[in-house]
Amino acid sequence: MKLVKRKDNDRFISDSDTILAILYTRTGIDFSQYKSTTVNRRIQRRMLLNHIKTLPEYRAFLEKNPDEIEALRRDMLIQVTSFFRELDQFEALKKSVFPALIQKKSSKTPITVWVPGCATGEEAYSLAIAFQEFLGKKAPLRRIKIFATDIDEDAIREARKGLYKKNVINHVSPQRLRRFFIKKNNGYQIKQTVRALCEFVVHDVTHNPPLTNADLISCHNLLIYLGQELQKKALIRMHQALAPHGFLVLGKAEGLGEASKLFHTIDSKQRIYSRKDIGGILAPEDLQDTVNVPAGKDHPPAPKPAGTMQPKVLQQSHRQHNISKLKEALSLTQEYANEIIDELDVMNKELQSAVEELSTSNEKLLMTNEELETAEEELQASNEELRTLNEELEVRNEEVVRAKDYVEAIVNTVRESLIVLDSNFRIKSANKAFHDTFKVTPEETKNTLLFDLGNKQWNIPKLRTFLTKTLPQKSMLDDFIVGHNFETIGQKTMILNARTMEQGPEKNPLVLLTIKDITELRKGEQSLRESEERFRRLVESVKDYAIFMMDVKGNILSWNKGAEHLLGYTEAEVIGKSAAQFFTPEDRKTGMFEKLIATVVKNGRSQVENWLMRKNGSRFWVTGVTTAVYDEAGKIVSMSKIARDITERKRAEELLQAQKEIFQTLNDNATLGLFIMDERHHCTFMNPAAEKITGFTFEEVKKANKPLHDIIQHTRPDGSYYPMCECPIDRALPQKNRIPGEDSFIRPDGSFYPVAFMASPILDKGKPIGTVIEVRDTTEEKKAEEERRWLEQQKDEFIGIASHELKTPVTSIKAYTQILQHRFQKAGDMKSADMVGKMDAQIDKLTSLIGDLLDVTKIEGGKLPFHEGPFDFNELIGEIVEEMQRTTARHTLVQQLVKSRTIAGDRDRIGQVITNFLSNAIKYSPHADTIIIKTKTGKERVTLCVQDFGCGISKEDQEKVFERFYRIIASDQKTYPGLGLGLYIAAEIIKRHDGKTWVESEKGKGSTFCFSLPLKQ
Repeated sequence: MKLVKRKDNDRFISDSDTILAILYTRTGIDFSQYKSTTVNRRIQRRMLLNHIKTLPEYRAFLEKNPDEIEALRRDMLIQVTSFFRELDQFEALKKSVFPALIQKKSSKTPITVWVPGCATGEEAYSLAIAFQEFLGKKAPLRRIKIFATDIDEDAIREARKGLYKKNVINHVSPQRLRRFFIKKNNGYQIKQTVRALCEFVVHDVTHNPPLTNADLISCHNLLIYLGQELQKKALIRMHQALAPHGFLVLGKAEGLGEASKLFHTIDSKQRIYSRKDIGGILAPEDLQDTVNVPAGKDHPPAPKPAGTMQPKVLQQSHRQHNISKLKEALSLTQEYANEIIDELDVMNKELQSAVEELSTSNEKLLMTNEELETAEEELQASNEELRTLNEELEVRNEEVVRAKDYVEAIVNTVRESLIVLDSNFRIKSANKAFHDTFKVTPEETKNTLLFDLGNKQWNIPKLRTFLTKTLPQKSMLDDFIVGHNFETIGQKTMILNARTMEQGPEKNPLVLLTIKDITELRKGEQSLRESEERFRRLVESVKDYAIFMMDVKGNILSWNKGAEHLLGYTEAEVIGKSAAQFFTPEDRKTGMFEKLIATVVKNGRSQVENWLMRKNGSRFWVTGVTTAVYDEAGKIVSMSKIARDITERKRAEELLQAQKEIFQTLNDNATLGLFIMDERHHCTFMNPAAEKITGFTFEEVKKANKPLHDIIQHTRPDGSYYPMCECPIDRALPQKNRIPGEDSFIRPDGSFYPVAFMASPILDKGKPIGTVIEVRDTTEEKKAEEERRWLEQQKDEFIGIASHELKTPVTSIKAYTQILQHRFQKAGDMKSADMVGKMDAQIDKLTSLIGDLLDVTKIEGGKLPFHEGPFDFNELIGEIVEEMQRTTARHTLVQQLVKSRTIAGDRDRIGQVITNFLSNAIKYSPHADTIIIKTKTGKERVTLCVQDFGCGISKEDQEKVFERFYRIIASDQKTYPGLGLGLYIAAEIIKRHDGKTWVESEKGKGSTFCFSLPLKQ
């Protein structure tokens, strides 16, 4: 950092100190006792906004730009505040401080509160609301007076309004909004009952307190910006302001420091203290009113006159329009030129008088000499007279010398160029201004013909005409303008003033010529004209902004194309008419336009957002700035209005707000835990569901300041260390892939619980910058799964036992049935024999069902026997087709087989699969007459398919048809008999042979069931 040296002493100060000195000089605010880190941070912010890299550059920029000085001042006066900023502290006040104040104060004596550095008033109003809530129905019976002070007059004005936008009151509960606020336009205003408790005053916290015997002082985030000495001074002022045993409340980030001896600690966590009586009056030497440091909410105090209890009348500074400034400068320059000319006139007269006196003296001297020559004989007699005459002559000569010196001093002091020419226009004398302006030396100038001066640069035709022809006719000329491009000094524009005079007894003619260089003035005038023209063209060319001028009553004076485009009126239609016609009927009814004009007259400026109406009656939302235009006397002569259509922005804001509310609702009510981690694997977001699942709050996780893994996954259930590099959740970030899975988390009490997760990386232009983690607690799911497996096991065991227990009596029943049938046949009772035969068929079906149940039990238990060996595949198909053809008279089983192949496997079990496919085809195609059995052989596999033309299977059923106990319902809601085990058993048999099973079907057109087996050698 470059250092600069002060001239008044040998101390060195940094460029930042120089910047603070500029601020102090221009604004009267001394930030020298502001914390250096904050000062540097604020200055660096302004440098970044203005694209300036070094402090010396910014210092130079600051000196040339008054607007930047004001912007830096506002940045230094940091204002960060909110309603109920520290909720737990307000609860502590209600529990301990408020009861104590109520107890020691009678109902007739007001409770007084001081809020220094109140900014825009949120803290003061929060205290007033807290008192109202604490007192409840007794609130009207108690007198509460809250004095809120701040150094920033603009902030105090905003605080007195008590009007806040929606984003400011985000942390205010809906109950408080309904009770203490009134909804207005796009924001909320504190109710009058609350505002009546608060009085806002401009005051510097380092000056004498605005009140004494205060019961409570609430100062939040003010001291953190002050240096140590200034903090101490401010705390002493607060100690002086408090009543005996009065309370002091500070922000969570602040402390008493060296002033701790002045207060008792009531609640160290909530920063609540009470005044300690230390005897005497504190008046340290460093507490003089010359200390000027800015103060405000989250910014330190600044030097303004110490506030009394009466608000000051606001003084408004008025900006002059750039054109007005240039005109004012031109006017001042012209006045200055006139003054110089007047001085030259006076000088000319004095010079003429001196010349005349010199001529008279010379004439008298000559006469005296002649008298001496003719009266030489009387010389001796007239010695006394001669001496007298000589003395008189010496006096007169001294007067001539003094007059000459006086004239030369005047001539050389004049800023304008002044030269004296003889009758031939040779330069007899020139003043210093001429030599300096036109870069010539006295030696080059004297006795030189004016037109030959500077290598004949002065041979200007217009000047020659002016001197040789025009001047002799008039003897004096004023404000003759000549322009010329000199070789050595460039283009010059000059105003010439000339006077002719005579010198000496011979009446030699002389010319007194003054030359005023108005080159820069002309450039300024030209620049002003060009600027005015550019501005006019700019205003005319702008189409997105309505720009027009109004008189002090709101009648339109000018109208640009943007206004015509935006509002639909031509210039001829609106000139001379009131701009109130653009406001909506309801706004005109409330007098909004008149209020806007009154605000501009009072404050010089007004910025509002409101609805306007076009010529066609349509409405649109605009943001507009109305600014007063002043004359040289500071009187408002007109107003400028600039408005822009922000309807789409408003809609976008409303949509964004709606989306935020939807997201907040989804976030608050989601059952799926959501985490967001940054590139360091630190948690940056947790929704309420995540907090509920983990048992950790987001604040606890943030405060831990370490990777999320080290908080909820660092240990495995067996107690061993779980490194983050092995965690699948944390691998999503470096791998840039979504990773699903299951893991275990740790609760705050150390217990483990299972979770299912999906980790997705957040990418910015392909670079991973974070991870989104979706988490679901699967504890109940695991329990349900274990219970389901246990029930399945119990069911399978029951089915196995039941199947085995049923098989023996069914076998006996079948034997007795066959014997009974044989006896009926032998006895010739064919009707009874037929009935017993049907019963025997049903027993066969029962036996088949029991066999299926036994097979399922064996499959689940891994005990289904297989006897593998080679067999002819086509031969097996032919046998089964022949057997199944006997079971149906309606269907024809058509074989479309390729060349027979020998395969290896359990012939009976594969035959059981073919039988199941064919029996299902017969059962589920009751109205068809054909079933096709076809095979296909590849290099490594053989495939068999059974195609029917029956009811078909929906896509949903196709996915479940091979599941256990699943049964298909026909289109007429007819349920076919069976347990739903056949296809499951078939699929398991094929799977045991390393094969695959599938189905192709279309509802109402039939189904094709297939399986493929490997061709084993």
